[in-house]
Amino acid sequence: MINFNPMHHFYLGPVRIYIHGLILAIALITCFILASRKAKEHNLDKKNVLDSFVYVVVGALVGARLLY
Repeated sequence: MINFNPMHHFYLGPVRIYIHGLILAIALITCFILASRKAKEHNLDKKNVLDSFVYVVVGALVGARLLY
C-alpha cells in the first residue's frame, strides 16, 4: 500500500501558509491582471475593473462563509 500524506501548509518564519489559500490568492491576482489587460483592449476604465474585483472578492468570502 502506498502511503499518501499531502502537504496542507508550510511555515514562512512564524507564519503558517496554507496551500489552498496561496493557490486562491494566486488565482485572484492572475484574474485581476487578465481583466485589466482586457479592459485596456476594450477601452474601459481600469477603476471599474478594480471596483468590480473588490466586490467579487468580498462576495466570494461572504458566500463561502455562509456555505460553510
